[in-house]
Amino acid sequence: MEIPIFYGIKGENSKEWTNQVEKYLSKIGIKDDKRIFRVAKTHLLGNALQWFEDEGMCIADWDKNEIKWLNLKFRIIDKYSSDGRN
Repeated sequence: MEIPIFYGIKGENSKEWTNQVEKYLSKIGIKDDKRIFRVAKTHLLGNALQWFEDEGMCIADWDKNEIKWLNLKFRIIDKYSSDGRN
């Protein structure tokens, strides 16, 4: 099992992708929010990466005490389910 790439294209399930990220990283012992965020963002390509670079990048600049992964998770789910891509 590994983390799949999320492209942000029609037919992808953003909620399932975020669940897979959490499941895989928990399985290998990564539970820290900031580490999950750093790993998850490396698995974005295509439309999803462009979105992250344009709009989601501000998540990376938030105060160090912010919950980065949860913010990214909910933004991805909101962005790609509201676009009718789930």
